[in-house]
Amino acid sequence: THLTGLRGEEALKEARRIVLSESGSASGSASGSASGSALKELEELEELLRLLDFYEVRYTLNLGIARGLDYYTGMVFEIYEAGGRQGKLGAQSQICGGGSYRLAALFGGGEVASTGFAFGFDRLVEMFSPEKEGEDLRRSKVVVVPIRERTATVGGDRDGEVLKTAIKIASRLREFVPTYLDVMGRNVGAQMSYANSTAASFAVLVGREEVREGKVTLKNLETGEQESRSVRQAISLLSSSLSSPSRRNT
Repeated sequence: THLTGLRGEEALKEARRIVLSESGSASGSASGSASGSALKELEELEELLRLLDFYEVRYTLNLGIARGLDYYTGMVFEIYEAGGRQGKLGAQSQICGGGSYRLAALFGGGEVASTGFAFGFDRLVEMFSPEKEGEDLRRSKVVVVPIRERTATVGGDRDGEVLKTAIKIASRLREFVPTYLDVMGRNVGAQMSYANSTAASFAVLVGREEVREGKVTLKNLETGEQESRSVRQAISLLSSSLSSPSRRNT
């Protein structure tokens, strides 16, 4: 195809050009509908890439990948060990693969869009570092709470800035402490209930006012006390007080 061998922004621009070209030349309703569907899928991919950017995930866009054509119905992905061939796994650096599909109907369900993936456990075991064995990674110590009036995307609405800021804070905190961030658009009450159920130590509340002032509301879930802090101060305080020695030294 025209997309084989293209990567990143170049591949995205070429895909959009092809879809718009097909849409403009479509003469029948079927072809026009197909072009509209392709454009919608492309827009969803662009939204996904914006999310990856906000999470600061290192990725390579390759629209020439063909993976499980009889199984997957949309986006597919592969996850590799950081460092690639120079990492612990060498040439066998892929540790996970997956994609989107619609298989629920085969088992009596509806046409439900789903995403699945599988890890290579033998490769994950090989990657584990001995110094990490004593850490309790199951317990979230911090819960980042985006305060949104409605379900938001990062593509431009007002609450999108709240989500974007919350993602950046959570990504930074995860370098030091186990951190949870709600991705299901739940309200503040539901998020705080979850925070209390996990025995987290702190909640970091991020709303429109906090985003505007460059601050967050930091709540101690053990004492109930809360205070306004700059983003940098909050991250510094939480990372120094909650992280294990091995993480602080990395």
